[in-house]
Amino acid sequence: MPLPAIQPPPAGCTLRPLADGSWPRVTAAFSDDKPVVLRETAEATVYAGALTDAAGSVVQWLEIWVQRVTGSPFFQLGNVAPDAAARDARWAELRKCLADAGDGRMLATGTEDAAGTMLNAEGGRMFFRFAAPFAAVDYAAALSSGQLPPTGPALSAVTMQTLRDVRHLPGFYLRSWQGHVPPLAEILHLKLSLLYGMTQAVESALRSRRLPLLNLKTRSFGLEWSGERS
Repeated sequence: MPLPAIQPPPAGCTLRPLADGSWPRVTAAFSDDKPVVLRETAEATVYAGALTDAAGSVVQWLEIWVQRVTGSPFFQLGNVAPDAAARDARWAELRKCLADAGDGRMLATGTEDAAGTMLNAEGGRMFFRFAAPFAAVDYAAALSSGQLPPTGPALSAVTMQTLRDVRHLPGFYLRSWQGHVPPLAEILHLKLSLLYGMTQAVESALRSRRLPLLNLKTRSFGLEWSGERS
C-alpha cells in the first residue's frame, strides 16, 4: 500500500542517507541515535528505511535487509556463523525467494553490494523492499476493531486510519457500510482473503527455495546420534 501522500518523518525519527545520489534517496531510520530494527532472521537483520525527497520527507517506507555475517545466538547453535560460501548461497536464495513472491516490493538501487555503510560495517550485502504497511497480526486485529495501525515504523503517535477510510481500495467486498467497524460479511471476506494471501506467500517461498518449512534433526538440539547420517 503506497503512502497516501508524502509525509514528514514521525517525531523521534531521523533519516540518514546510506549513499550520496539523486533524489529520492535511500535513507535509514534512526531513533535515539540507533538504527530501527524491524526484525531479525537467520540470514539478515531487517532495518527500517525510507525513500526521501530533498526536503527530508518520506516518499515511501522501506525494509533494508542486511546480510548477517557473524553468528547469532538466536539462529546459530553455539553462535557460529556459516562459512562464506554457504552464507552467500543462502543470501541469494532468500533474495530470489522474495523476488519470486511477485508482490512488486523489491527495489533495485545499485547499492546492494556496497559495504561499509552505517548498517553493514561488517561487509554484509543488502537489498531493499518497499515496506508492508503493517504486520499480518496487526491487520487481523484491525479487522475487528476497525482501526488500522500506523503506516511505517512504530516510533511515535501517528494518525490512525480506519478501515472505512481505505474501503475504496482493491480487496474490499462491501464499500457502502457506515460506522468504523465493518459489517460481519466484510470482516469474514477480509479474514478469508488474509488467510489465502498468507497461504500463497508460504507456498511461493517453499516453491522458490525448495526447502522444508521445518526440518528438525537430533543435531538441531545439539545432540549426536550415530544412526543419523544427514
